Amino acid sequence: MAEHEESARHSFTWTCLGTCMASCIIAGTTAMPAQAQDREDASTRLGLVIEEVVVTARKREESLQDTPISVTAVTASDMANRSLDDISSIAEFTANLEFSNSAPIGGAGNAAIVFIRGIGQTDLIITTDPGVGIFLDGVYIGRTVGGVFDVMDFERIEVLRGPQGTLFGKNTIGGAISLISTRPGDEFGGHAEVTVGSRNLIEVNGAVNLPIVSDKLMARASFSTADQDGYMQRLGDGKRLGDRKSVSARGLVRWLPIDNLDVLLSADGYGQRTDGAPVTLGYADPNAQLAGLYNLLVAPQFGTQFDDRWITDDRHTTAGTGPAFSDTDVWGVAATVNWDLGAASGKSITAYREMTADFGRDADGSPLPYVETIDHMTQDQFSQEFQLSGLAVDDRLDWLLGLYYFQEDANNETDVNLAVGLFDALESLHGPLFPFGPGGAGNPANIGLDLEMLNALAIENKSYAAFAQASFAVTDKLSVTAGIRYTDDEKRLTSSLFQVNANVYNFPPTVQEESWDNFSPRGSLEYKWTDDFMTYASVSRGFKSGGFNGRPVAAEALRPFDPELVTAYEAGLKSEWLDRRLRFNAAYFYMDYTDIQVTIATASQSGSFIFVTENAAKARIRGFEAEMQLRPVSGLDITGGVGYTDAEYTRLDPGATVTEDTHFAKAPKWSVNGAAQLSHPVSDKLIATLRGEYSHKSRIFHDPVNSPGGSQDGYSLVNARLSVEAMDESWRLSLFGNNLADEIYMSNAYGEAPSFGYTETYWAPPREWGVSLDIRF
Repeated sequence: MAEHEESARHSFTWTCLGTCMASCIIAGTTAMPAQAQDREDASTRLGLVIEEVVVTARKREESLQDTPISVTAVTASDMANRSLDDISSIAEFTANLEFSNSAPIGGAGNAAIVFIRGIGQTDLIITTDPGVGIFLDGVYIGRTVGGVFDVMDFERIEVLRGPQGTLFGKNTIGGAISLISTRPGDEFGGHAEVTVGSRNLIEVNGAVNLPIVSDKLMARASFSTADQDGYMQRLGDGKRLGDRKSVSARGLVRWLPIDNLDVLLSADGYGQRTDGAPVTLGYADPNAQLAGLYNLLVAPQFGTQFDDRWITDDRHTTAGTGPAFSDTDVWGVAATVNWDLGAASGKSITAYREMTADFGRDADGSPLPYVETIDHMTQDQFSQEFQLSGLAVDDRLDWLLGLYYFQEDANNETDVNLAVGLFDALESLHGPLFPFGPGGAGNPANIGLDLEMLNALAIENKSYAAFAQASFAVTDKLSVTAGIRYTDDEKRLTSSLFQVNANVYNFPPTVQEESWDNFSPRGSLEYKWTDDFMTYASVSRGFKSGGFNGRPVAAEALRPFDPELVTAYEAGLKSEWLDRRLRFNAAYFYMDYTDIQVTIATASQSGSFIFVTENAAKARIRGFEAEMQLRPVSGLDITGGVGYTDAEYTRLDPGATVTEDTHFAKAPKWSVNGAAQLSHPVSDKLIATLRGEYSHKSRIFHDPVNSPGGSQDGYSLVNARLSVEAMDESWRLSLFGNNLADEIYMSNAYGEAPSFGYTETYWAPPREWGVSLDIRF
């Protein structure tokens, strides 16, 4: 029956995609050439040439086709046509990118768990840095929590694959995601959009551009609100997890006091209040060491057991009854100053940001208080960047120098409630369960099984960097680029662990300090065979900063870990064909990945459970990505992309819980996407647009140790959108559907130590639909 349903689902998927693409192509090839004279304006607007995309992947404006880096650029029109909610949605159509908007090991509903080419970070804890950097208008976002922004008035989103340490800094070992806001202009205008849809969705967003003093002072404000019911229901109390309740706003003021000075001031804020991430039980082993002890001594008090009976048949329901909430508040301000000095240009980016988050989850997905946590997290950061750039040697040398400073303070307090009631049950026994084992009043061995704890962390981090990069045109066709960045990181952690029932400190407040430095070079060759065909080859080094074990659960685990390092080799091409009706870009990569930070769970010498992060592995990663955009006739766009990642461990330290057969987390071998969009005038005043999308990911293992029940088989998604728009772009009415085949798939998963005998799973939304009206003025 399951195989029949799977077959039917895939059949429906391909039928939807085939119908959309066929109808687009037939309509485009038969109707478009026959437009009457009164439709010429529409044909001109729709165009036959693929528009140029300008990116800032190398900290200067240049065409995407001239950038010797594997980059996917998502423009404002792309975001509107795809009905995106938040920036994590770009993973559906970006090759070799995995982006989840909720995190296991905590259950935060706004946490950017990002992987590019198999490199990223699964844990949201403040003692570990992300492996892919997120930047908002050039400002690095230091924590994963609060890093998932609503899609709101962005000019574009750039996904840069591979190490970006030369220009973007540390913690871009896997790549970077750069968010670029729409800048204020000198004309009044704006838009307001209202969307209603499934699960009582009400979403309102808009933007307004305000010229204040002609050519001197202008402002732009944007906002977004969303309210939508959850899609996972708790069977006990009816609470619906996975809901959306958020408010976002951003304001920018641009001031040009003199001809050679440009000042941009910005402020943004985000607030979220939800009933928690959609977590449920994915795997249960009642005979695991801790689970068995819990079932023997504690579960009978509740008249049940912790086992697979709590794995629900409907993956959008859960038997959990514990804490379930996720509240996040983020705000920031920044000042960007560009100064034309004549022979050079100067740039300064000064920024300050704050984040507060409270979240809790019932990880065991059962009515029993077996694995529950509540987190309170705060963070503030200050950053300052200076850049000096210019041209030399008859404009053949394009150079950039920079200095960077980053400082952050963060706190993370966690109520850890594991095997609740076990300590009291052991204390109530008449004697030990076995010789020298736990059990009996006052037995010191009981303390090691008091897993109701308060874990307090406070970090103080500072980072200093100097960087330089230059591109030299050896000939009109051949260019060479070289860059280097030096980074010095200083980190300080104060941590403590208090065992609640035993009323003792496992370890009292303890201070650890460590520093690391690193040189990250980059070199590349670029050759322009023609104006429309360029090839390049590059080698670069990247690193992710070291840190501290934030989940030690024992004093002996209080130790730092060193940075991760990667050496990446990349060869690619950028090309346009058929008089710029076809764009095809591709890249091949090979990476030596060393000192990999792996978060593992193991047993201490005393027999208690400890969680540590270690530089425990070396690996090699290789693969490719290719992206295509075709405009065969005016108004018809066909796009597609494919990514392949082959990652494997090549060396492991003794005692590592991963093996050479362990699959990399968040690294599906294949990621495929395709879309067809036809825009066609239906009258003198209206244009209709039909769009169909397809994406596929092969099997994904969601955590580093490949926990049972924590992998997702390959799955496919189909989306569609139909819009009617005024010819003068004054309004647009759209009907859209996402996940039309109602694919059930997990977006995240995590398994505790094998002795716990469980895996928590996070499930993606089911089929959704919506209607939106966008008014422009």
